[in-house]
Amino acid sequence: MSLDLLTLAHDSLQAKYHEFVGYEEKYEELLERQAILESRETVAIEEAERLAMQNSELMGHTNGSQRIGYVDNVRREMVLCKHVCPSPGVSR
Repeated sequence: MSLDLLTLAHDSLQAKYHEFVGYEEKYEELLERQAILESRETVAIEEAERLAMQNSELMGHTNGSQRIGYVDNVRREMVLCKHVCPSPGVSR
């Protein structure tokens, strides 16, 4: 009888183990995805800082056509970025 209980407990624990192995794989995938998103965020922050510096330089110019060209280029870059790097909540 005690052997039957041990066998039953063993089988139960083994089933739970196999169930949790799948979660471990999903966790590893999430860690990889998080690392990718963090690197993208770092690149985006650096780019935003660079553009802010460029913006402050160009906004100081008195040449109106240069300002218009700059704003037009920024808009094009924003559209391109939205297509290349969609928001985290948006699926492709």
